[in-house]
Amino acid sequence: MNFGKILDHWEKRGKSNSKGAPYPDKDKKLGTGDALLSQGRGKNLKVLRKIKPQDTIDLHGLTASEAETELKNFLLNSKNKGYKKVCVIHGKGIHSSGESVLKKVVDDVLRDCPYVGATGFSQQKDGGKGSRWVTFK
Repeated sequence: MNFGKILDHWEKRGKSNSKGAPYPDKDKKLGTGDALLSQGRGKNLKVLRKIKPQDTIDLHGLTASEAETELKNFLLNSKNKGYKKVCVIHGKGIHSSGESVLKKVVDDVLRDCPYVGATGFSQQKDGGKGSRWVTFK
């Protein structure tokens, strides 16, 4: 297919994807960490990963129900304190039989929390798949 035709078609559709949502403006300069935290997508995830968390919770040693309660309280308190980014350590589940219990709890809480924005696994030096960074909307 001709790239020129694709570009023309894309511009005629109003620069939106197949679901009608607008594509992000990649030419927009964000500059500050706060602006990136509020956006939290695409290539900006690389920058989000580099911003230091303002607080951390370690869920090692807790049961699933204890971890859920502690994490919900931690997220609410962090949001109320005005934090932009926090870290949640859940471990890699090496001692779990089967799937990591705490990772699943963290997945569920972050997915259902209305004020959680972008999330991602920490860099390898900060725990890799055993911890997550979380931003707030």
